[in-house]
Amino acid sequence: MGVAAMDQGLFARLQVAHLPFERNWQHLAMEPDHFFLEVGANNFELERKDLDLLLSDRAGGFLISFEPLLDKYGHLLSFRRDQYFVNLGLQHPRALALPYAVDACPMGQAVFHVTPVDGCSSLLVPAEQFQSRNQESLESGRGTSWPKWVEQECSVLKERRVVPCVSLRTVLGDWLQGRPVARVKVDAQGMDLQVVRSAGDFVTQLLFVKLEVQSLRAAPLYEGQVFCPEVLSSMKSLGFVLADTSRRESTSCNSSGAERDLDFIRKELRPSWRMFYKEYFFCEHYAAAGECGGPYCISPFFGVMVNRSGACSEQVMDRIDFGPNATGMVMLRMSDECRGRVDAQGLPDESSQSKSLRIGVHQGSVSGRRLCPVQTELRAGISLSLEDSNQSNATWPKMHVMRFRIGRGDERDFIEMAVLLPGILNLGGSAGRRDIEKLIQVLRASAQSVSEFYELAGPHRNLCSLTRNYDYSARLVDKKRLDGTWPSPIAGDDLVDLGLS
Repeated sequence: MGVAAMDQGLFARLQVAHLPFERNWQHLAMEPDHFFLEVGANNFELERKDLDLLLSDRAGGFLISFEPLLDKYGHLLSFRRDQYFVNLGLQHPRALALPYAVDACPMGQAVFHVTPVDGCSSLLVPAEQFQSRNQESLESGRGTSWPKWVEQECSVLKERRVVPCVSLRTVLGDWLQGRPVARVKVDAQGMDLQVVRSAGDFVTQLLFVKLEVQSLRAAPLYEGQVFCPEVLSSMKSLGFVLADTSRRESTSCNSSGAERDLDFIRKELRPSWRMFYKEYFFCEHYAAAGECGGPYCISPFFGVMVNRSGACSEQVMDRIDFGPNATGMVMLRMSDECRGRVDAQGLPDESSQSKSLRIGVHQGSVSGRRLCPVQTELRAGISLSLEDSNQSNATWPKMHVMRFRIGRGDERDFIEMAVLLPGILNLGGSAGRRDIEKLIQVLRASAQSVSEFYELAGPHRNLCSLTRNYDYSARLVDKKRLDGTWPSPIAGDDLVDLGLS
């Protein structure tokens, strides 16, 4: 205990978390619903930021991050800059940070190789001939070359450090007691596959895995690292398939860059993940946090989450939640038989007095032909004025106009519903009026004759949607006050209050 002097340097033993492991979330009102792991956190592209919408009381997520570089581990712990008490090891009210490398390390420690750009540091040794091989690829044009800064800053060994090390088998079996993990993001600089393998017979508890893989056409950055084709083959043997079911395995390693990310899920989850990546273009981060390991995605940029439930009951139900800052409009274009399988309602937001908007789509069978498949596209992105509005330009730079096509069949039989996103209600003053005018102009330019809706709705802050026939012959009628939802099936051409005011 205390300070120990060894040949390599000074070592200090200190407590970094609680045991039993459940004590690390004892401050929460309820046990987490979903667990996420981050291996190789460093201090950028952090999961606690990317998964922020899932790390809430409503979503029920809890994150465990591993980072063996002490300064980066300290950065994770310094999320609060006041003098108040923080539970041991927390980097966020719903996230724990631990100073471990992850590998099958029987001795409980490992040698970490630190490079000038410490994001390139690894348990693997930098490749001795990397610079010459990279230059050869660059000059010949036959391979894929790394950027110059990688050649100069990532292939030089600055220090060797002894760091604590733990296997995923210990994390999953001993600490989490076999609980499933809805997402694992690994950025272990050439060690990603070994990290997954370290789970041993608990690998089945990893429902979704995000790995960084290197192209076979690029010079190896580390000694002994594996390339994309071997990662694909090994993950398949471990029971994983590509999460993007529209992607062909044979072309997944074809990339113009030296490295890329690949997402994997347990093969038994494939039916509920079918076409999910293709259906929701705006998704940025994915997890198997839906019902029975179904897909759950979030897009901080668009302020939206999609949660697919029904994997247990064989009936796909997608819940698309737009947060209170999501600004713009969604055009819901629905076939006649899907009108009664789509709903929208306002939801209270736990972090503010504003409300969120939820659109629900009952697609149909998990395994068979879906009655109401979804196709989404971005129609426009309109820069906000923001001079005197309540929005933040850094976070919400645009109003977005999206189109959701729901169902099958002849488009002449479809109806269309224009739904204002909640952030519209935050636009105030002259800048807000200019932004609404921009939206009207875009709609007119794209032949969307719904601009009169916004002109009429301007004085009424609680008007949120308009249902109309596809041929745009509908006329506006008196506003109907509803109890937070709209009728199903939709009858006629109604201006509807979704309860967002």
